[in-house]
Amino acid sequence: MLTIYAKSLSGEITPLSAPVIQTWHSLHPLLARIVCPEDPTRLVLLPDPEEKEDELDETREWKDGDSLVYLVNDPPVYQIIYPEYPQLMFDYLDSKTPYYLIEILIYSLSKNTSESFPIGRYSFLFSYKDNTFISQSDFSECEDDEDTYLSIKRGAVRWTSLYEMIQVDQTLPNCYRHSVYRSAHRKWSRMLRRLSKPILIHLRRRMTTKDIKRNKERRMIQELYPTFRRTPPPYPRKNPGISGTL
Repeated sequence: MLTIYAKSLSGEITPLSAPVIQTWHSLHPLLARIVCPEDPTRLVLLPDPEEKEDELDETREWKDGDSLVYLVNDPPVYQIIYPEYPQLMFDYLDSKTPYYLIEILIYSLSKNTSESFPIGRYSFLFSYKDNTFISQSDFSECEDDEDTYLSIKRGAVRWTSLYEMIQVDQTLPNCYRHSVYRSAHRKWSRMLRRLSKPILIHLRRRMTTKDIKRNKERRMIQELYPTFRRTPPPYPRKNPGISGTL
């Protein structure tokens, strides 16, 4: 093993322990794990002016004390959007237990803030009956007779903490995990408040059995909202004593 010094354009020097024989590009993941582990794609290795582009993938023998230059691009600007009206669905083998399918979209914001496009998504299931969550890795969607159902894995974990589920689910890319985690308290509070709003029936219209059932569901969610809202998230906030605005 030898030591190679990675130098950033801003002046930081990071020592890397690597085998003597390496390709130039094979050093990228070694350095990314140190300087930008949350999003390795931000790391750019700058080639030596004396090396040709087609030589970068060739195996070369490094010497102790050799150096390379790199830069870390600024993180992309994006926003996390929860659905306004999540879909209520049932498991293929269980037509009695309803789940809200929460599909979070991650939108990239260009320099022109009027333009945005989705660059990622993350989904999970929410059961208002027992206030539990099922991560994206434990279910899928399937179709039968033109209807869409859930296919929940046998032995799927029912998470009681939205934060813990986000931290553990490996289907959520690391580059977005921290932002999704940090936004959970504010975004999920808003989602619960929206789902708990009662259905208002016009005086001339009689409430149907479906309306009564939906209002019962909303009353159950109304009980969950204040508890979640008043419980501090498991990470430090700028103003610990003040709740974020809705």
